[in-house]
This record gives sequence, structure tokens and C-alpha cells, in this order.
Amino acid sequence: MAWMKWLPTAALLVCLTAGCQTDTGGPPVSPTPTGGGTSAPTSASSVPTPEPTCTPDGARYPEARSCSEEERAEQVRLDELEAEAMQVYQEFWDEWVRQMKAGGSPEPSDYMKERASGPFLEGQRLLLRDMHDGRGELKGELTTVAAPARGLTFQGSEVALIACMDGSGTVTTYEDDGESYPGKLTYWTLSLRHDPTDGRLKIDDGEPEEVNACPISD
Repeated sequence: MAWMKWLPTAALLVCLTAGCQTDTGGPPVSPTPTGGGTSAPTSASSVPTPEPTCTPDGARYPEARSCSEEERAEQVRLDELEAEAMQVYQEFWDEWVRQMKAGGSPEPSDYMKERASGPFLEGQRLLLRDMHDGRGELKGELTTVAAPARGLTFQGSEVALIACMDGSGTVTTYEDDGESYPGKLTYWTLSLRHDPTDGRLKIDDGEPEEVNACPISD
């Protein structure tokens, strides 16, 4: 199990903005007499008709562009899916950190199983069990930053995220052998899809890469 000892820390490494005015082509508004003997100005008016707008994929501060209703509807769908994916990831991370700081566990909690499945969940199960069986103690702060990766399909994902899991400020000590292992920083590509067994969006797979600096901006 010695090779497993670095894994707990390595896993931490685990618009509608445009409008246009159009001439209705109707007659001008007739002057309306007022009590003071003056009349209201004559004007032609129309209600602005908003045009659908979309933003380029992957742009941090994108400029809107005109698009079709179908393109706009698809962007809204993706925006909502990515927002849900980000929430799922953050909730899973918070629970994972809580369990690791508590000394691991024989099995992931039901809360974690509602947010992860497949190879990704199995990997976290092994890490939690190794921490538990080795009576590990984790000290230091774990942090993460994540972002949607629109346009990226990873392992057949419905939606993909990129994430930095930073355990570089941590040390894990195992009581069974007295050894201490420093944490690491990893950059993950994550796949999320709806679980057919319960319909929930879950992290189902991931690919980590050890890095010296996180390429994701806050």
C-alpha cells in the first residue's frame, strides 16, 4: 500500500443585450389637445424588438453577437448545464475535503454518491479507505478552482469541467507507519453526465495531471 500513500494528496492535485427600433409604417400620432390650448408633439413611435444574441464559446468576457433563436436556446441550455455541473463539483469537493480531514472512511458518503459515479467515484473510494485503514491525519488547507470547458468532450461527457485541486499546502501522516507525505497540485479534466439510475448529474470520470501552477484564472 506504500504507493497509495501519496494518492490522497495527489487526488487533491483529485443575452439579450442588443435591441433595434423599426418603423411601424403607420400614420403619425395626431396632436392631442390639452387643457392649456397647446397640443402634444407629433411623433412616430414603435416598441423596440430585441434580437437574440449569443456569446462566443470559451470567452471569459465575451462580446455579444447576433444569433438565431435556436442558437440562443442552445446557449441557454448549455449555460444552465454548466452552472449545475459547477455546483455538483463544488458540493462533491466540500464533502470530500470534510471526509479526508476526518480521517477518511470505509466508503464514500451517500452525499458523495449523489454527485459522483463510475471510475471517478471508485478512485475516491480507494483514497478514502486508504486514509481510514492507515489511520491517516491530514493537516493544512485544501483549495480548488474550476471552470466549464465548453466545446470539450471528455470520455463521452455531457458537460466537461477543468479543475485545479491544490493540496500543496498539506501533509498527511499515517499512524500505521509513521510516514508523512506532502500534498501536490493537480490539474483535472472532468466528465459529467446524468446517471441513468437516478437521473442526477454526476462526475463520472476524470484525468489528473500534476502541475507546478494552476492554469485556471480565478
